[in-house]
Amino acid sequence: DDRGTFGIVTGQKSERSARSSAVAECKRRGGSPCVADFTFRNQCAVVVSSSAVSYAQGAATEKEAEAIAMPRCKASNSGECWVYYSGCSLPVRVR
Repeated sequence: DDRGTFGIVTGQKSERSARSSAVAECKRRGGSPCVADFTFRNQCAVVVSSSAVSYAQGAATEKEAEAIAMPRCKASNSGECWVYYSGCSLPVRVR
């Protein structure tokens, strides 16, 4: 939401399910209005935050995603930046 409440989910079988579950998780944590604005598949992602802004970034590795997002956060001059979330969505074999 626009106050910094996140809904981050993993392990969903479709983008639609991931978006729906993330919005539900955000609302469960007290967020409103919640919207899904970033999804990732077969890659890693990070959310880098400060007290005022957040940046989501996907890349081949968590380290690469952080290397892209952290400078963007720091350039915003919005205070100290930290990694709020870091994880990967690995390929799943479908029969």
